[in-house]
Amino acid sequence: SNPFVALVGGYEKRADKKSNPEKNKKIGKIRPDDYIEREHLREYASGKSKEITFKLFDVYKKSHGMASYT
Repeated sequence: SNPFVALVGGYEKRADKKSNPEKNKKIGKIRPDDYIEREHLREYASGKSKEITFKLFDVYKKSHGMASYT
């Protein structure tokens, strides 16, 4: 879809990927969460994501001249 790929030889690399589909099929099983992931890391990630989302929303509103909560 990109016409400039031919300039840098991208089509040759793409042909190599199609010739060996077994490399791309290395999908492992997902192991269940252990105690630390379930009790500590998920809570930390949830809180951090809420904090970052609010900051991004607040900065977006400020940069576009909208009313801000801070």
